[in-house]
Amino acid sequence: MGQFISTSHNDNSNDELINSLIRREYIHTINVEKAFRCVDRGFYYTSGSKQIAYRDNAWQSDKIHLSAPSVYATALECLDLQKGHTFLNIGSGVGYLSTVAGLLLGVNGVNHGIEIHKSLIDIAYTKLDEFKQNAAAIDYFEFCEPVFIE
Repeated sequence: MGQFISTSHNDNSNDELINSLIRREYIHTINVEKAFRCVDRGFYYTSGSKQIAYRDNAWQSDKIHLSAPSVYATALECLDLQKGHTFLNIGSGVGYLSTVAGLLLGVNGVNHGIEIHKSLIDIAYTKLDEFKQNAAAIDYFEFCEPVFIE
């Protein structure tokens, strides 16, 4: 599963994880910080694995794979996504990174995720619907809704 990274061993919430990523300088812009705070990483884990969701580790369960949060943060900081930009996520999985990116892109952006596993696309759309219904971020951000493609 690649390199094992764990430097935030005591993080018990999404906010603690984001604070750790800021302290370790993976996140250094306010827009990326806000986007990560608005999308709870634990929401994308299986119910039996949520206790480890806020560690800076890659995680895999069957076909579901999430890279380490520091990897996602580095990618989004380097991409410098702005409103109206286009984001293509190859291997989009359950949609976590695409959802975070959607908060940066605004309503005029383009946000596509490509995934080879139909079952993960189904999960991604379920998670996206739940995010749109339950996340306060929808009320404060112009959201570029991801489109997931097989």
